[in-house]
Amino acid sequence: TLTTSGTGGVNLTGNNLLGTLAGSGTIGALTFNNAQSLALGSITSNAAMSISTTGATSNITLGTLNNTGAGFAITLNAGTLITTSAAASLTTNNGALTLYANDSIVFANAITINTNGGAITLNADRDGSGVGAIALTGSSLNSGGGAITLGGGSGIISAGTGYAAGTATYQDGIMIFGGTVNAGGGNIIMNGRSAVTTTAFISGVNFDSAANVTTTSNGTITINGLGNTGTGTSNRGIRIANGGAISSQHGAIILNGTGGGTGTAASTFGVFLGGTGGFVSTSGGGNMTITGNGG
Repeated sequence: TLTTSGTGGVNLTGNNLLGTLAGSGTIGALTFNNAQSLALGSITSNAAMSISTTGATSNITLGTLNNTGAGFAITLNAGTLITTSAAASLTTNNGALTLYANDSIVFANAITINTNGGAITLNADRDGSGVGAIALTGSSLNSGGGAITLGGGSGIISAGTGYAAGTATYQDGIMIFGGTVNAGGGNIIMNGRSAVTTTAFISGVNFDSAANVTTTSNGTITINGLGNTGTGTSNRGIRIANGGAISSQHGAIILNGTGGGTGTAASTFGVFLGGTGGFVSTSGGGNMTITGNGG
């Protein structure tokens, strides 16, 4: 365990072999590279924070990160997974929050993200291997007007380019199970592609259990979901069910879903709204475009 303290910066860029990184008080700029998995404790900084793990099987387990410096970013880059073992929080003061993982980004425990105007980017499959999902359970992502982008791959993520990709463990490309994604007037982009599998009922992008994706003012929401090849039934592009909701105010909502599956696969809908209710709405005159192509 390394506990940083004082107001100066910390710059440890070698192949460190640390298990836990924490902080005491408010430190300056933080740059830290680790060659193995790393658990983060509570760290407060007033300048840029950059934390990486570089080993082939090296995870980052989130803790409490707070960047109080106006406009300064938090950037995390994991050799394998970014994950949680307990409730966690990530906060910036109008600074960008960027999470890169060569494999998946998995919030199995509730996490709260607030960037107060800064952009939020979750980039799985950063190594471009075609494997790396995003799975969020009961989490709250609030940008306060900054863009929120969820996708994958080694390049720049834009609408329809750069997909999070389902894995053997997390088969939806993007799964949001409960919780809230709120851009507060910023734009939201999500790109997800399901895993290649025989498993039934998987989706490129899946909103379940009252997951709420929303923005206000002129913010737009664009979601692209692809069902991958495989013989499992109900391989859907986009699924919104069991109280899942997508809403905007004046900005457009664009949903593009393509179902997958081959052989005997059935119910491979492009866009599916069902369960005990899935909702898509604009409250202030924003345009809505839903395009579904069956597999």
